[in-house]
Amino acid sequence: MKIKQSYSSTDILNHLKKQGESSQTVSSYCTEHDIKTMTFYKWRSRHKATSSLTCSISIKILSHSLKPKLKISPAVMFVVV
Repeated sequence: MKIKQSYSSTDILNHLKKQGESSQTVSSYCTEHDIKTMTFYKWRSRHKATSSLTCSISIKILSHSLKPKLKISPAVMFVVV
């Protein structure tokens, strides 16, 4: 009977990164590192979902912080040549 191994979030991210950088298929990488293929695909799916959510939130925060603080009406704007 095989004991179920638990992985930390750091371990999971390291495995995802290493497999992506390697020329190995997911199947061969998982076999080499004794990880179930379906487990790896679940990790990758969850990571993509959370990274896209994080990216979306970061973009909203960034776009909000880049908005001009001073509001100038178009009638007041002029160009200095």
